[in-house]
Amino acid sequence: MIQMVSLEAISLFLILCITGLPDLAWSASAARRLWSFGSRLMGADLVNYVSGNSDKFLSPGSLERQPLGLYSLAFRVLQLTLAASTQVGRVVLPTFARLQDDRERLARAFLAVTESVSLVVCPAMTLTILLAPIGVPAVFGEAWADAVVPLQLVAAMTMPFVLISNMGPLTVAVGRPDWEFHWSVVTMVATLVSFPVGSSGGS
Repeated sequence: MIQMVSLEAISLFLILCITGLPDLAWSASAARRLWSFGSRLMGADLVNYVSGNSDKFLSPGSLERQPLGLYSLAFRVLQLTLAASTQVGRVVLPTFARLQDDRERLARAFLAVTESVSLVVCPAMTLTILLAPIGVPAVFGEAWADAVVPLQLVAAMTMPFVLISNMGPLTVAVGRPDWEFHWSVVTMVATLVSFPVGSSGGS
């Protein structure tokens, strides 16, 4: 938490040094527009946080120690992909926003970004699936051999995830954060339902 606050404070300081202090003014209509847009983004972020961390408060009660360790090892693959997708989203959002009035160019840019990310992630996940039976015991030891199948399943799940990973920046760029919020809610519900079902079925 301290690190996050420090980084944001440094970023704010650098922005103020470059651009200077903004003019202080108040506009009720502008505030309403900003709140209408920003509240949906904030809601989507909160829902995504709950969804992304649901395993932390669901898994201890539904998984024993050994399955929990195997799950944690496999889930690292998805965590790395999520981190990379977040960074890509921060880069492509300004590009999508500049093209929001030219839907044909915006569609081409979205497809190009999705294709580029897929060309990196999909071969990597395919190799993970193919090499996991050899790589996991070789790197972590034979005691972790049972993590091979969970790792392969997570790697397979990661590939279709890449195809929709840039939908968030796209919906924000075209001024529809409500779509991002609704999709986040659907994702959270699916996660909260599927995790207990999957853990009980595998126990």
